Amino acid sequence: MQIRVSAESAAFCRAGKVEHMRTDRRLQMLLSTQRSLMNKELWLYSGVNTFDYLGSILSYIVIAIPIFAGEYDGLTPGELSALVSKNAYVCIYLINCFTQLIDLSTTVSDVAGYTHRIGELREVMADIAKKHDWELQSVPADTAFELDRLSYKSPVSVELLVKDLILKISQGTHMLVVGNTGTGKTSLLRVLNGLWEPCSGTDKPN
Repeated sequence: MQIRVSAESAAFCRAGKVEHMRTDRRLQMLLSTQRSLMNKELWLYSGVNTFDYLGSILSYIVIAIPIFAGEYDGLTPGELSALVSKNAYVCIYLINCFTQLIDLSTTVSDVAGYTHRIGELREVMADIAKKHDWELQSVPADTAFELDRLSYKSPVSVELLVKDLILKISQGTHMLVVGNTGTGKTSLLRVLNGLWEPCSGTDKPN
């Protein structure tokens, strides 16, 4: 997105090769992270699905061991059938509970991933807030911006676009800025939003 928005500026500066190298390097980092994630998810989902599909079979295997070992040879067929049904219910219930715990691991891993991303986002937002910390001063509650002898210019020029501008912009009011091309209309918006630094004067946002 950044390259697409700044394509014209990058072309002017002949920065195509540099941006290609940076993009390729970040792509390789992304692919490496995705590869590591897929390897970990492979073992996780393999274990979960194995327990899901083998849970019912395992219950009958557990019951079959003592039966074929001759532990219940003295029981009649009716008693043996009742015993098998009773033990099968208990085994299937226990295996189902254990399977639910295994299935919960996928949810826990998703929550851990979301928590990590949210934590990184909060750290980035905190850094941005520190870098763009406005020194707020007492201004009327209905004032959006108050400019006091503000002068600004383009970062690539030494000539001032506007000098000693005094202006008060109130909330809820509409303002139309008119002028010839290159007189600094869009530049004023850049200064108000902190994209450009003013040469002198102050702009007090509320």
